[in-house]
Amino acid sequence: MGLQFKSVKLFLGVFIFFLTTYFFFDLIFNISSLSELYIKSLPATVGTASIIILLLVADILLPIPASIVMIASGMLFGGLLGGLIALIGTLSGSIINFQMSRKLGRDRVKKWMRDREYNNLSMVMRKYGAYIVILTRMIPLFMESVSSIAGISNTKLQKFIVMNVVGFVPITFLYSYAGALYKAQPQSIFIILVVGFFVPFIFWYILLKMAGIRHNE
Repeated sequence: MGLQFKSVKLFLGVFIFFLTTYFFFDLIFNISSLSELYIKSLPATVGTASIIILLLVADILLPIPASIVMIASGMLFGGLLGGLIALIGTLSGSIINFQMSRKLGRDRVKKWMRDREYNNLSMVMRKYGAYIVILTRMIPLFMESVSSIAGISNTKLQKFIVMNVVGFVPITFLYSYAGALYKAQPQSIFIILVVGFFVPFIFWYILLKMAGIRHNE
């Protein structure tokens, strides 16, 4: 039990998610001539970019698969511009989460989390400071929670923004360039999903090792 138990649970959960996503992409985009027709018909407009940004902002409250949204951003706008759009969305969501938590206060934030999660993440924040924000930008399961913890800590907004930019740039551009690659080579989707699975998992494992978190604490 303990860390191994949590690792297996997360591994299986994320694997099933990405496997389902693979079949979704294959069904929607990889049906002979329909694939090329559908992709070319997607509008790369200011309105579409705004929808992508809003979806990534809404991820702080709703279970939106941000990785798929970032991949779609790359498919529509290319690796560079799509990555910038995804970065704006994820950064905006984290700042809103940070400011909301700061305004609502510690008691309200604690109600959003289980006691163990709150205590562990608070300990990590005290031990490593706002720098832990960089690491958790790669981890969907902890990203929003750490932003909330940072909001009720003594972390300054300017420092939080810098840490977010440093943490989000690799993951947003990774997924965006994956989307651009998929549009050119649909057969690469399995490789893209494998990379998208292992990157968050590795960073999640590092976070647990740093925090010394155990399932049966």
